[in-house]
Amino acid sequence: MAQDTVLIDTTAEFGHYYEYKILALDKSNNARWSPIREIEVMFMGLRPKLTGVKALRDTAMGIVRFEWQPEKAKDCMLEFYRTNEKGGYSTYRSIEGAAGMWEDKYKGAAYTPSYRLKILYRDGTHSEIFEVPETKVRINPVNEER
Repeated sequence: MAQDTVLIDTTAEFGHYYEYKILALDKSNNARWSPIREIEVMFMGLRPKLTGVKALRDTAMGIVRFEWQPEKAKDCMLEFYRTNEKGGYSTYRSIEGAAGMWEDKYKGAAYTPSYRLKILYRDGTHSEIFEVPETKVRINPVNEER
């Protein structure tokens, strides 16, 4: 590994502390550990997406229910994007992260919409826009919002 190699931990989450150390081996297999480095994940700009978001689709009722862990998103807004009749995505709805769930009713629409999601953080940073995998299930609706 070159001296200026950058290592990326894709599992790091915002607001957590991590400790890292690196094992270096030379050509003669001499090994030496680096000192432990404590790193707090605090950076501006792009942040990790929210993990554990589920999309449950009931095709008979024309409902998609999105669920997430509210304690992981209590200081965030979830910005949902939805396809239009032509297949393009546009901003559709913003929901408080503390809600833990949101349903979209599309029954009667001329098409079955697809969704993407972006997490907006209080300090103005955000995640990349990402797709949430869907599972088809039977849903009992909980709200009347369309």
